[in-house]
Amino acid sequence: MAGKYTGSGTIGQSAITAIETACWDIKGKILGVPVYELLGGKFRDEIGVYSDTQATAKEEGSSEEFTPEAFARAARDVVNQGFESIKFDLDVMTPGHPNDDTAARRMDDREIQHKAELVRAVRDEIGYEVDLGMDLHWKYTVETAVRLGRELEEFNLSFLEDPVHPEKLDAQARVREQIDIPILTGENVVTVNRFADLLKHDTLDLAAPDVTECGGLSVLRKIAAVCDLYGVPMAPHNLASPVGTIAGVHFAASIPNFYSLEYRGGDAPWWDGTVVRTGESGPILSEGSISLPEGPGLGIEVNPDVVLDRLTEESEYIF
Repeated sequence: MAGKYTGSGTIGQSAITAIETACWDIKGKILGVPVYELLGGKFRDEIGVYSDTQATAKEEGSSEEFTPEAFARAARDVVNQGFESIKFDLDVMTPGHPNDDTAARRMDDREIQHKAELVRAVRDEIGYEVDLGMDLHWKYTVETAVRLGRELEEFNLSFLEDPVHPEKLDAQARVREQIDIPILTGENVVTVNRFADLLKHDTLDLAAPDVTECGGLSVLRKIAAVCDLYGVPMAPHNLASPVGTIAGVHFAASIPNFYSLEYRGGDAPWWDGTVVRTGESGPILSEGSISLPEGPGLGIEVNPDVVLDRLTEESEYIF
């Protein structure tokens, strides 16, 4: 991951993030205080998370096709687990209508109507008391993003994520001007300066820097401070392990302008057991939120039994 290039043309700082996070944990343990105290204190004790649920949205027996019924089932399953905020990937195949010309970055009317029907099915299933976001993975032209966005306005989405590439500042600003849905972006933007560019060009309503790729908690807090100047809440992108997620929890507790933290562990049954709270028992995640750990450092310990059970033959776990 350390050599991953991001959408901003910068080599990803995942390795730096890992080292910096470990240093915060060590310092907190030495001083006997939680990381959030080292970051200046806390604004909240419970950190709300939204569930990235698209991994379970495929029809049984299909590797490509997505239907309204499959989306509705997946949404109901996640809401029944206690989540009050969920997200789906909407850049999915239209059954019986594959578009081979993906280079054009546009959808025809049939594809747009298919995407609208997916969202309608979710809303019909879970209603409007659950926050619902949709992710487009920066795949479309301004024309397609606007046409799709207008079709989705009636569903009261919490956000539409990455309708166009984040480097296309003027293009994303045009999309934001023309549709009545909050725009979320930032998972591939890893520096404070680039987020400042996004903000100056009025490209976003919610900022989503990645918890494990921005260079650590120090950089995340600088990004949050710049966003706060523009009145933009933080919804950090997070596909991390429980360790990275808990680091994100300490960050989320320490800033005023927090909205929600992404969670992608539903398709890994062992996710919640990988770490345990220091001196406590019970799950890390419960009813769609994570309680802020109060132990020293990150306030968690790795569960060696789960880690050893998941090791590949080439890996080694050092206690």
